[in-house]
Amino acid sequence: MKIHSIRIRNFRTVKDETLLEVDGYLTVVGPNNSGKTNILKAIQTFFTGYDNALGYSKERDFSKSSDKKGKTTITVVFQKEDENTFDDSIFQEHSEIYEYLETDILNPNEITVYLTFNESTPNYQLHYNVKKKKDKQAHYSLKLKSIMGKILDHFSIHYIPSEKSVKDIFRTLITPLVSIQLGNKMLENKEVFDSVFSDTSSSISNSLKDCGLENFEFSIRPPQNEYSQMIKGFEFILKDSIETNVFEKGMGIQTASLLACFLWVTEQEIKEEKDVIWLLEEPESFLHPSLSETHKKLLHKLRSLCTVINSTHSLQFVPQDPTKILGTEINGDSTKVKKFKTYADATKTLRDTLGIEFSHFFNLGLSNVLLEGQTDREYFHKVLSLLPNEYNGNQIDFPILNSGETKFLDFGGTSHLEGFLRTTHEFISKERPTVSVFDGDTAGLKSANALQGYFNNQAILFRSNFEFIILKKDFEIEYYFPNNWLKEIHEDHPSWFESFTLDVEQNIMSMSINDNRKNNFQNEIFKRMQASENHEWLEKWLPILRTIEKSLTDQHETIKND
Repeated sequence: MKIHSIRIRNFRTVKDETLLEVDGYLTVVGPNNSGKTNILKAIQTFFTGYDNALGYSKERDFSKSSDKKGKTTITVVFQKEDENTFDDSIFQEHSEIYEYLETDILNPNEITVYLTFNESTPNYQLHYNVKKKKDKQAHYSLKLKSIMGKILDHFSIHYIPSEKSVKDIFRTLITPLVSIQLGNKMLENKEVFDSVFSDTSSSISNSLKDCGLENFEFSIRPPQNEYSQMIKGFEFILKDSIETNVFEKGMGIQTASLLACFLWVTEQEIKEEKDVIWLLEEPESFLHPSLSETHKKLLHKLRSLCTVINSTHSLQFVPQDPTKILGTEINGDSTKVKKFKTYADATKTLRDTLGIEFSHFFNLGLSNVLLEGQTDREYFHKVLSLLPNEYNGNQIDFPILNSGETKFLDFGGTSHLEGFLRTTHEFISKERPTVSVFDGDTAGLKSANALQGYFNNQAILFRSNFEFIILKKDFEIEYYFPNNWLKEIHEDHPSWFESFTLDVEQNIMSMSINDNRKNNFQNEIFKRMQASENHEWLEKWLPILRTIEKSLTDQHETIKND
């Protein structure tokens, strides 16, 4: 049995009827105070049953600007799933209720439930404006309560507010469920535990009798006769290099453990033949950047097992499928929702309404140079740190590259840089000046050409010597130092080189450093740069720096004017 859609009306800021098409999972995006939390709270309210467990009150929860004669209405449409024993049973019972109605069933594979409130009293109905057969009202009421009791009991709903701490969630959600699991196991050995209780009770009772209190009998038993009630708490331990309490680990590990626990809770409840719903308010509240991919994978797995409805301000938690995204905005004092045709539309709305730029999520600077690897980044930093005021009589001035607001970011390899640009260049190029630097080797040329073709097909600018540069053909960044240095280092340390070829005129034709010797080579280069008085190492670097500086300057102007 799954939720197909939810309609909410007159609940807090959700005044007009608002449709949520769920079908597995849904993400609600929008600015603060636009009604995202109220949507999640309305769903939670629907599943709390006849006892009004959340304490709905018309004074607090009814939409302020609505007609006072109106009612809060939350309508959920459930769909039947194939090969499900519970579904077969409940849908059969649902079809039988039509024996008491003056209408035929419209869709045998759907059940629509309407919840309204009279002041603070919940009222569930399966039909609106449908006449009941004469003298069948009582039969209908009994059948209705039977069906609703089973539906509400069948669903297990977990609402996780953003302000709740990880420790609180473990205490209020995980601990009770582990206690129940242990209590069930203890029941399997009930005789052993009862024997301990009986022997202890008898011993204490006998001591009382020996002291003259013959009419008293002492006994020990589980609280409320439930073994799970004896279990009040646990230590949650996580072991890596050191075994410690999970709450003493970093926040990234804590939150990853929490999401993994959500999976465990879901799996246990599925074993009990429950349908599980998670309402996650701004899961980025528990997000840690160092484990963002881990968190996303855990959330994806959770969505594969059950229904997940979450609100978010973060692009990390916005699904790629626009049909799974619902936008909210506030109009006066009323929440309005909107759908999106594309993922780009949804994320643009999120960024625009919240003042968030796409580049914020990647720690980009006001200007950026994107590099293939760590050694590339270290070379740029070293070159810029040792720049003289002038060279060969010309003033050296790179105000953007030396501003301290330009970031040099490495991506751990050519393919990783290519992948990042494929998914982000369209967006970050509109926000932050960015130049990508590719080596002139086979891998660098292949990636640059592939990206040019990809972006050209989408009419997105990705130009050489502007949005990207390519180093000298067949060479990596280590080539950009004086030829005499390279020859001397090769002569002294030939094992550092994978290849080193000179033509007949002693020009370097090809050169490649062994990966496991790049640090050795770099240290030797840095030592020579420090010792150089004439800054001869700058000769090859100047064209690179000038091209990047000009591109960043021009991009700043373009973005400012747009």
